[in-house]
Amino acid sequence: MTSLRRMYSEAQVIGGVDFTHSPAMYGIETLMWTEHNKDIKSLEEHLFPRVYAAAEVMWSDPDTRNYDDFERRLHLFMALHHPAEMTMTPEDWWNPTGEARRNEALAFMSGITAAMTPEVRAETMEQASVGNIDREKMVKRMTSTFFQPDDMPFLMQRVTGGQ
Repeated sequence: MTSLRRMYSEAQVIGGVDFTHSPAMYGIETLMWTEHNKDIKSLEEHLFPRVYAAAEVMWSDPDTRNYDDFERRLHLFMALHHPAEMTMTPEDWWNPTGEARRNEALAFMSGITAAMTPEVRAETMEQASVGNIDREKMVKRMTSTFFQPDDMPFLMQRVTGGQ
C-alpha cells in the first residue's frame, strides 16, 4: 500500500510533464487495483485517508505544503467529517517502515501472483523471457513502486528461501 506520506508528496506529473502550477489541470485521479480488495472494508481501508492526501495535493499550493501540518489537520478533519461507519487504515499503518512495509508489499505481490491462473502466470513468464518487455525497466519500476533498494537482500532471501 502506498504510504500516506508518499501519496502526499507526489507531484501532478502526466507523461513526464509537471502540471503542478498549470492552469490546465482541472481535476485529479487516483488509481487503485480494486480487484485485490476482497470486500468493501478492504477497499475503504486502502482509500482512506489516502484520498484525502490526494485531494490536498491537487488543490493546495505545492510551495507551502507540509506533511506534518497535513497530518495534524487530518486528525481534526476526520473527527468532524469522516463517516464513523467507514473503515480506514489504522494510523500506525499510514507510513509503515522496515520489515512491516516489506512484508506488506511482498504479501500484495504474492496475492497478485496467486490470483493468476496457471495459464496467465505461464504466459506472463513467457513474455518476460522472450524479451517482449524491457525486463530491466520492469524490475526497476516494480522495485521503486512496491519496494525500496535496500529491500533487495530481504526479497532475495524470501524468494529463494535463504539459499
